[in-house]
Amino acid sequence: MVWIGFIAGCLASFNIGKVPVALPLMSIDLKLDLFNASALVSVFSLLSASAGLMLAILGLRVGGIRSVLIGLACCAVAGIAGALSQSYIFLLLTRVLEGFGWLLISVSMPGLLATISNEHDRPLVFGLWGAFVPVGMMAALLVAPFLLQHFDWRSLWISSGVACFVWMVVFHFGFKAQQPGRQTQAFTFFDLKGALAYPHVWSMAVCFFAYSGQFIVVTGFLPTLLYERFSTDIGSAAVLSAVVVSANAFGNVAAGVLRRQGIHFAMLLIVAQFIMGVAALLLYSGLLSMHASIIAAVIVCGVGGLIPGTLFGASAEFAQKPLHAFLTVGLLMQFAGLGQLVSPMLVGKTVEWLGQWHDVVWVNFGLMVVGIAVVLVLYRRLPQHESPP
Repeated sequence: MVWIGFIAGCLASFNIGKVPVALPLMSIDLKLDLFNASALVSVFSLLSASAGLMLAILGLRVGGIRSVLIGLACCAVAGIAGALSQSYIFLLLTRVLEGFGWLLISVSMPGLLATISNEHDRPLVFGLWGAFVPVGMMAALLVAPFLLQHFDWRSLWISSGVACFVWMVVFHFGFKAQQPGRQTQAFTFFDLKGALAYPHVWSMAVCFFAYSGQFIVVTGFLPTLLYERFSTDIGSAAVLSAVVVSANAFGNVAAGVLRRQGIHFAMLLIVAQFIMGVAALLLYSGLLSMHASIIAAVIVCGVGGLIPGTLFGASAEFAQKPLHAFLTVGLLMQFAGLGQLVSPMLVGKTVEWLGQWHDVVWVNFGLMVVGIAVVLVLYRRLPQHESPP
């Protein structure tokens, strides 16, 4: 059942990766300007930054299994409806529905995975779950060129919608024995207050903010960097960026393996933040060749993958009650969305004010320091008996 849940997350994340690839054809078909195109790309981050915790609460009230089924249904309906859209506004509304479905699955699945996995395998299970976004995006990058070459962008939307519908049926029968009705949990305001009262919850959220900020700075601006600094053509830059993103999935799985071997969570987070930060500094320093820059970007994404894999697992390990894990993941997703929104703006302003790409190192350096600092705070303020090995 772990794989059924993981594939559900990957199919939802497929919707993140399909838009950037299809955007040139969509822009011609629907006559989109740059602002319209940016809105279609960023809607998932906006939803995550504004509604992560709210949807975690919804998941508690509805139940984890029902939440995932609703999320898959939203993605299926939005995919088919989006393929039929003839206007930008209608397409944007379907993107919001897809984002709602993706976020609902993102905050609900970790709680389900905690209930169906044993304590020994749980770190590996959460490491695997942390890879659902890069794997889903990579799937879109692999499937999209074939569909766009032989059909049009609407075929990509139909394919994702049909796949989500089929997997909704698979998920329903796969988790039928879990009896969705029992997954609902009584929830009050005091539960929310109690969950968010623990300092380690906020430290984990800020750590995720720092990670997502560095990740989006590298993956979001890498094609532009390769094009401007090394005169790489756009097509090659896109392929190289896809390779870089794929490394993140391996980092997430490695986090699960290392945690199951007993490596301390704080050690993983600090080492990952440091190596990720140093590699990003080298990438934007202007001192590296093109090949070395690609290697640095792979290190950023690969080693950085240790962070979500570790934090998703820690959300269950630190939870005082089962519902606290739901709320913690919701807060993590909210801060991840904030990092993806704030960091590109900081990069843009830094380049605008200082004038050079290598000045972006200050943004990366700041995020690295913040990430390491909050992990140290997390480790110091967490009672030893609550700290997982």
